[in-house]
Amino acid sequence: MDLSVVICVRNGRSVIGKQLDALAVQKTSIDWEVVVADNGSTDSTREYCEQRSKSFPVPLRVVDAGKQPSIPIARNVGAQHAAGSVIAYCDSDDEVVAGWVQAAWNSINKGFDIVAGQCIERSDSLFAHGKVLNPGCLIGQETGNLAVMAGNFAVKKKIFIEVGGFDEGLPPYGCEEFDFSIRLKNLGAEFGAAPDMVILFQPTHNKKKLIKKIYRSAMAEHVLWHRHPERFSDELRPHYLMKRFIRWPVDSACLVYQKRSRALNPILRSLVNLCGHMDAEVRWVRLGKLKPGKYLQDKRDNVDSLQ
Repeated sequence: MDLSVVICVRNGRSVIGKQLDALAVQKTSIDWEVVVADNGSTDSTREYCEQRSKSFPVPLRVVDAGKQPSIPIARNVGAQHAAGSVIAYCDSDDEVVAGWVQAAWNSINKGFDIVAGQCIERSDSLFAHGKVLNPGCLIGQETGNLAVMAGNFAVKKKIFIEVGGFDEGLPPYGCEEFDFSIRLKNLGAEFGAAPDMVILFQPTHNKKKLIKKIYRSAMAEHVLWHRHPERFSDELRPHYLMKRFIRWPVDSACLVYQKRSRALNPILRSLVNLCGHMDAEVRWVRLGKLKPGKYLQDKRDNVDSLQ
């Protein structure tokens, strides 16, 4: 099989229908499938997807990725069950545009090992999209620290297995794609942009959920620093977090002055981000929860089977 689309989901019954609808109308000449990695849903997500599989235009399978709530685990389980030589990831609450599957395949076949698509905020307008989250597709192009956005990229399964997949030792949410990208770059993988591989991204509007996401992502980011000290030496300097904490009131006041407004959202975001980093320093670093990465097993055997 040419390509497997992997969708990771947990309690996504209310949103995954639009994504499956968008995939169902893809026009492409390649042989492809959809693998839904169910990360322990307690609603009717699994039953709904299994029902959809009966009339879906390509093979659609639901696999059990629920041994514990964790996005890295769900992404790895989906990849392990994928039959395609290329794995394309999208999220359950987003929506791929027409030609997304073919664009993923075409971009990979330009000689790249991994390609990143373009993520655009979903808009209520019938005539215009929202803002583009990653104009160049790949993140970090200005620094050379290339990375993909986890909800819209494609990768050769061979190199996915060779690098060990996603690190299951990371916190269950956030930054798994950055760690994955760093390890792929260290392996010598070729990164490419796929501007025609477009996904309509659903932003989080609920403030409580957004704050939770920012906090959890900050915790994961702090763990990421310790995973790759050669890249984040500045962030790992002694008293780095304490200095940020002391400077936060002054930095916030400067932000308010620059914006000529209360600038509540940027200030709140920076505080939540700082608290997440400090929490990770205590719980993951000081209390010994930070352990070596946990990757896919039997990497060499799996790679050989794909050759």
